[in-house]
Amino acid sequence: MTSEQYPLGVGEAGKLKLRATALLAEGGEARVFEGLALLHDAARAEARALQVLEHPSAEVRLASAVEQCACFVEGRAPTLAARAWGQVLDTARALPENAVGPMLARLEPRYLRLVADFVGALRKAPRLARTSASVEFLQGRELRRYLRELETLRSRFPGTPGLWWSTCRLEQAQGRPRAAWAAIQRAVRLDPDNVHYAAVRLLLMPRALPTKQVEALLVETYAGIQRAPPEVCLVFALHEMARARRGTPATRATRLERALEAVIQGRSRQGTPPEVSQSLHAAQLLVTEQRKGHEATLDLLYRAGLGEAVVSSPAGKRVDAFRFLSQHVTQALTRHAA
Repeated sequence: MTSEQYPLGVGEAGKLKLRATALLAEGGEARVFEGLALLHDAARAEARALQVLEHPSAEVRLASAVEQCACFVEGRAPTLAARAWGQVLDTARALPENAVGPMLARLEPRYLRLVADFVGALRKAPRLARTSASVEFLQGRELRRYLRELETLRSRFPGTPGLWWSTCRLEQAQGRPRAAWAAIQRAVRLDPDNVHYAAVRLLLMPRALPTKQVEALLVETYAGIQRAPPEVCLVFALHEMARARRGTPATRATRLERALEAVIQGRSRQGTPPEVSQSLHAAQLLVTEQRKGHEATLDLLYRAGLGEAVVSSPAGKRVDAFRFLSQHVTQALTRHAA
């Protein structure tokens, strides 16, 4: 990588912004959303461009941070803009105030206005803040009020991935897998680096899509398994193990081999969260027993460090080790994504 590539990266971001502007001007819900998503893409392109420079000056780093934050502001994503604003403030400390002022002159009032609008909207959505962690238990009037608050906030800030994630959970709770799938697709589109969104998307796939599409997406996921985050490796392995359990003997060996490869890849990643690491270990023990033709037992979950989860669960969930692990992973990933 050389500094000659930096203008190319900035140019890529500029092209994305132009396409976004055109889509936003055209209007229409789908085009507006894609325009906002392209602004998110532009922010990431700006970040990638900066990374090619070995020793960027403080001015270049601040200019990049300002552009990234501006993209999220225009992309109606207050939470991501706030994260980027932190980078702006941190980078600005390396420069004198008289240099920083002009660089922030356009961004700062727009950012503060977006945040004020978002904070004000949140005050009018008390149920959204109070019950988001337990949306599955909402019923009747509370559910309808939560839905209205969520729809209102999402219509004002459609570039906020967390609001689409909340929509996904709400649709799941109401037994609408296709609507949940559409919502998680949008969350992933806006924040593709969120590994929990990506993993939950893979979890939802079988209930929302036809079998052929599911198989195609599994093949696509396996093709990139060597670069996939551990959470995605884990969910992919569980999918393949489930299909091996109910599939034909002719496909069983291939599916279990792919499941084992995914688990090994996931366990090789550095910095894997302990809960994910334990589940990957458990999956490896289970798939190894499957490959031998042996019945997987709860002892394997204990060996992987999941004993506390096993003994804390209802007796009915402790009948099948594989089903227990699948439910445990689903709950854990959903909780962390929230």
